[in-house]
Amino acid sequence: MGPRHLDRKIVFARAALLWERLWVALWPPLGVAGAFAALALFDLLPALPGWLHVAVLAGFAAAFAAVLWRARAVLAPPSEAAAERRLERVNALDHRPLATLRDRLAAGTGDAGTEALWRLHRRRLLRRLARLRVGLPSPGLPARDPLAVRALLFVVLVVAVAAAGRDAPSRMLRAVTPTIGAGNGAASVALDAWITPPAYTRLAPVFLKPSEPTPVVVPRGSTLVAHVTGGEGRPALRLDAAETAFSAAGGGSHQLSADLRQGERIAIFQDGRELGAWPLSLTDDAPPTIAFAEPPQATARKHVSLAFEAKDDYGLARVRAVVRLTERPQAEALEIELPLADDQPTAARATSYHDLTPHPWAGLDVIVHLEATDAVGQEGRSDEVAFVLPEREFNHPVARAIIAARKKLSQNPDERGPVIGDLDDIASAPQRFRHDVVVYLALRTARARLVHDQSREAVTAVQEMLWLAALRVEDGELSLAERDLKAARDALNRAFERRANDAEIQRLMDRLQRALERYLEALAQALDPREAETLPLDPNMRVVESSEIQRMLDRIRELARTGQLDAARQLLQRLERMLENMRVGRFPQGQQQRMGQAQRMMRGLSDMIRRQQDLLDRSFRRSQGTPSNDPRTGRPMPSPQADALAQRALRQALGEMMMNMAELSGEVPQEMGRAELAMRDAGDAIGAGEHGRAAEAQQEALRQLQEGSQALRQQLANQFGYGMVGGTPEGEIEEESQAGRDPLGRDREGFLGAAEGFDVRVPDEMELKRAREILDELRRRAGQPDRPRQELDYYNRLLERF
Repeated sequence: MGPRHLDRKIVFARAALLWERLWVALWPPLGVAGAFAALALFDLLPALPGWLHVAVLAGFAAAFAAVLWRARAVLAPPSEAAAERRLERVNALDHRPLATLRDRLAAGTGDAGTEALWRLHRRRLLRRLARLRVGLPSPGLPARDPLAVRALLFVVLVVAVAAAGRDAPSRMLRAVTPTIGAGNGAASVALDAWITPPAYTRLAPVFLKPSEPTPVVVPRGSTLVAHVTGGEGRPALRLDAAETAFSAAGGGSHQLSADLRQGERIAIFQDGRELGAWPLSLTDDAPPTIAFAEPPQATARKHVSLAFEAKDDYGLARVRAVVRLTERPQAEALEIELPLADDQPTAARATSYHDLTPHPWAGLDVIVHLEATDAVGQEGRSDEVAFVLPEREFNHPVARAIIAARKKLSQNPDERGPVIGDLDDIASAPQRFRHDVVVYLALRTARARLVHDQSREAVTAVQEMLWLAALRVEDGELSLAERDLKAARDALNRAFERRANDAEIQRLMDRLQRALERYLEALAQALDPREAETLPLDPNMRVVESSEIQRMLDRIRELARTGQLDAARQLLQRLERMLENMRVGRFPQGQQQRMGQAQRMMRGLSDMIRRQQDLLDRSFRRSQGTPSNDPRTGRPMPSPQADALAQRALRQALGEMMMNMAELSGEVPQEMGRAELAMRDAGDAIGAGEHGRAAEAQQEALRQLQEGSQALRQQLANQFGYGMVGGTPEGEIEEESQAGRDPLGRDREGFLGAAEGFDVRVPDEMELKRAREILDELRRRAGQPDRPRQELDYYNRLLERF
């Protein structure tokens, strides 16, 4: 044996020879296995008749065994001599030098010259063999496979694996499990299965792929629908341990529909063969959650403001407020339906307003909680909140006495004696309620009902009768007319919603017109002429004539007659808002005077903002060295001294206005104080000739004035509510713009306006809010003098419109 490095080369050569022999021996079995895998992954074998499927499996097994038997003969380990021949062949060595290294000196042993020559011969051989290469294994497959069938088989296997995808394990299983029977066993079996979630979840159906390994996650109560076409025998559904047979659907197909209430695995079998199986995960429908976004409170119009936020995983079906009387929690609760903006929203946050002043519990302590219900009837409940239900303020002493008796019935309906005595006292002095026969008869009827009818229904009827009597004493015919008008409007709205026939709508329109005429007549009678003379009117307020209201009614009739019920309902809502504005415009004398002061203050503040903007423009032009003429009027600008005096005068006017604010609303917005300080700095800077510093201070003053205007507007809204300027939303005050126009100068209501052609949609509350945001942004940009002159002029032209 040669040196150690030659021994390692021979070991590597033997390993290469073993790999070459192994690859040559295993290629035929691998080819047979690859052909079978391709057929299985393409799912071709289950399409064969059972007997042929078995024959093909037997053929592949016999072929595989035969090629393995043939491979046995060539799998003997290579000898050392074969390894040496491979090294000599790879390195192109002639005369077999590796064998020479094993030769021994045959003659001349003991002769020094001969031995020296032999050693020299071996050293030369070793130097020649010092850089032997083992070389890569070369089994010589191209010579044995000249048509490259192995490459074609590899490509087919790649395509088969891609086609099978996740279904590969089940296809391999079906390939080795033939169905024995007559006809086309599994040849034409087709399975279609999907799971439909409950309708209230509004989720899409989940289609099932055969033997999908990932769990199928669906809501509990979903419906599994499966169709099997072809095959032998009746299929069956196996849900965990329970088994349900399919029903025949004709034409060799079967179908099944099953509710999924429980279970962790779905499997469909036919003739003992699994067609598909899926892990199952059923999710429970969580109950909804609801809470008060803000505590319940009374608005300036004595409405109850209920702000809530609610959530549900699949959608809210109903939201309501439940009110109970604190003194009598066992009494039947008052349930108030709260509106949802969308159909079954998963999340809702809204504020609704409810007029509960006619309710017998008005003015009493109550406890309220919210309840949310989902589509399956699950309920969520909020915490309870205690507050006093707002009540209407009655000025007439008789009306107040009647309402007090009504409250006693709410607090203790079984104690009727004190209430009967109160009614006797009131009825005994008819001159106190102008000898009104209707009121007198109502009082006597209520007394008789309490005496002779001991049922709970009698108390409810008497309380309703007393409420109407109090309204008549307080407002005369106006409150009753208003009640009839509201009932007529509600009936017509419901008819529009349910798409009632033309005859019913025309009948309800006639009822609405009669109720409206009665209401307007009562409204005119209720207005004291002396009150009308002293009523502080907004100079921009629009006067609505009865002919305009009549045209609106005629337009609603025409739209309803032509089938445009949605448009008719929209116009009816505009009529409701107009009538509501007319109603809320009537206030007690003292409040009217204070509202007039508030309106004048807002107009004065708007004028102050405009004057501060002019001073800012002039200071900015001076700081930039621009011409001294006003670019809008062409007239020379006032001198810096005149502007300094004007700035100081504006500051003094702001100080006086702040005193009026404190007297009117009890609080001065902090922004006004910061504006006053900025005006002082601006006046000092103008007097010192520092126009750049003056412009910065004036810009700050303008910004604070604008923010203070918003804060003051909110304060006045909270104090006076809806009625400060007719037509504004609940709790807001109209901006100092033209009456009947939005901040972009478009006709807001028009009363007819868009109704004539019905081509302008009435803006909703969100659109009005967006318009106000645009107006504020225009004011902010107009107060930045570093913007281009043309851009500032454009903003000023827009602002001048409102």
